Amino acid sequence: GKYSNVAIVHNNDAEFVFDFVFMEPQRGQGRVVSRVIANPRTAKRLMLGLNEMIANFETRFGEIKLPAVPSPKGTYH
Repeated sequence: GKYSNVAIVHNNDAEFVFDFVFMEPQRGQGRVVSRVIANPRTAKRLMLGLNEMIANFETRFGEIKLPAVPSPKGTYH
């Protein structure tokens, strides 16, 4: 597996592109460590599965806190 601390998502009408990036602390530079391209149905299944897994995680371990600063549109950190 590859470690990623940033995910960038792009899409068009036919596909979703997930770039998983490792952003080096203190340097502000990152590099794509993996790219996954999926059709819209697979992307939606991924979203639903992640939503369920995150809900289960938070039930067991508590809320996952996110920074107050919003991410740029289409980019998720």
